[in-house]
Amino acid sequence: MPLPPWGVMLLIIGFYLALGTFMEGFSMVITTIPVVFPVVLALGSGGIWAALGMVGVLILANSVLENLARPLTFGAVLRLHPLVVLLVTLAGGLLGGGLGMMIAPPVAAIAADVVRQVRAS
Repeated sequence: MPLPPWGVMLLIIGFYLALGTFMEGFSMVITTIPVVFPVVLALGSGGIWAALGMVGVLILANSVLENLARPLTFGAVLRLHPLVVLLVTLAGGLLGGGLGMMIAPPVAAIAADVVRQVRAS
């Protein structure tokens, strides 16, 4: 007795949320649902190859945003080189996790501005 596509999708989402209760933070489950939902939807409507294609699209989009767009925009706003923004974000993630990744570029911009002010005076 095969399940309809929406039944498969509901089972996968239910299993995913059940696993999420054993993870360390429930917020991680909530923030990843928008990423998982298109994959499950593609799996339910187009099969495994559509789902794998959607995973590829999501990985590509995330890579472009995190490794290209974010350093360029942060670098322009914070007046830092994009490579510095990328390296500082990675170092912040290693030292302070998610919070470290969020506060590392502004802290680096403040430090660079202090250095500029000291050199100017």
